[in-house]
Order: sequence, then C-alpha cells, then structure tokens
Amino acid sequence: QGWIRTDGRPFTNTIADITAGRLWYPVALDENGEHLGEVAIITGTSTSGLATDNCDDWTNTTSAGRYEAGWSDSTFSRWTVSDNRQCDSAARVYCFGVDLVADVEFEPEEGRLAFVSQTNVVANIGLEGFDQHCATEAESAGLTGTFMAAVATSTAPALERFDQDGPPWVNALGVPLTSLNAPLGNVTQLDASVGYDATGAPTSNFYWNGSPSIGNLGDITCNDWSTASSASQGRRTDPSRTENWFGTATNGCEVPSRVLCLEN
Repeated sequence: QGWIRTDGRPFTNTIADITAGRLWYPVALDENGEHLGEVAIITGTSTSGLATDNCDDWTNTTSAGRYEAGWSDSTFSRWTVSDNRQCDSAARVYCFGVDLVADVEFEPEEGRLAFVSQTNVVANIGLEGFDQHCATEAESAGLTGTFMAAVATSTAPALERFDQDGPPWVNALGVPLTSLNAPLGNVTQLDASVGYDATGAPTSNFYWNGSPSIGNLGDITCNDWSTASSASQGRRTDPSRTENWFGTATNGCEVPSRVLCLEN
C-alpha cells in the first residue's frame, strides 16, 4: 500500500481507497515527472477494479476488439473508466510500485470548500435556485459558511460571484484546487479535481456551469438558466477532470445535472 507521484505528491493509500475513489492528486505525471495533461491510459477495468473490455486479456490487437481506458488528468471514476477504444489504438499505462508497504497520509489543508452537489437539478431554476441548492446541501452536511453555485450567465462569469481576495479553495478531501494560492480564474488545469460532494464522497456526475472557463461570460446557458427545454443547450463538465475542468461539454437543458458549489 501507499502510492505517491513522481513529484512526491500523494496519490492514494490503499487499494480500498482506490476503489472508494479517495484519490488526492491524479497520477498525471510520467516517470520523469513531466505533467502529461489529458492522455488516454489503458486500464481494462470497471470503477471497482473488475475486468471489463480488455482485448481478450491483451491478446487481441485488431480493430474488432475493445478495451476500456481512463484519462491521466482525472480522479474517480474517469481516471480508469472513460473511453472505450479499439485494440489497435495505442495508449499509455499506469505503473504502480508493488515492492513497498508504506502508509501515505494527506493532511487536509485549510481553505474555502468546493463541492459538487449530491443531487441533480433542472436548468430552469435560475441563479437563486442553484444557490439555494448549494446552501441546502451544505446545511445537510453540517457545514457552516455561505455557499453559492459556480454558474455563469450571459452578463457575468461564474467567478465574479465570489470574493477574489478570500482564501484558496480546497475540495472535500482538503486538497487545494490550485497550488501556491494561484487564482482560480482562467485556470485551465487544476492540481486536484472538484469531484467530491459535501461529505467527501466521489462523484463523476456532470455539473452545470454555462461557460468555457470560470472567468468567462456564459455562452451556452439554457437561456440564462430559465429553460429546461430540449431545444436549448447548457454547458456542463465531468467533475473528476483537472484538465479543461470547466464548461467542456454541452447537453440539452432538459437533462438534470449537478451544481458546483463554492464557499464564499
């Protein structure tokens, strides 16, 4: 047990932590310490670590076979299950040391909390409805403080809703989203993912955001969060990502999604 990255940052402690989704920092780095960003990783596993599509136990190299792949920039569950690829498609592999038993710990850091809501909401409830959803879930988790939704509109970026001079944000595991107190605005690559709810449970359910960056005006916002029509679109993101972590996908406004809640 006990795994760290090549830069010394902790990845996780036990196999049980891996399958439970308690991942502090994504693997992300190669053996030389180079940050790879978002690259495909051969896994062949489900979220629980059980075998799934794996090119006939890695004997099939044809386009007819399939394997499951994850993404190096992500935490649970996208880090291991995210892309089903043909067996003739090359990708990298995760390499885990197996010759040590070490207790790897992470001391949660102080900061403003960022969490993803446990439950979905429809897109037509407006900023007030999103904020109320964040406040309700924070209260249910026994949290104090003021929480609002990181959602953009056509007239204001999501980040503009928050105090820019406050402490840095951390996820529900206490891991800072950015290093060295770097500002969150226009950060395309986080150090740790936001993909945990207020209780610390991992989630990969998409959350509404409405813009391509937390510092940009909303451009695809379900008519500024006033409609749940399938004829309209809203931006949203898989919260397990650290690369391009805001506004990378669009979906019909009729599909309920979660909310990214930031402490103000």
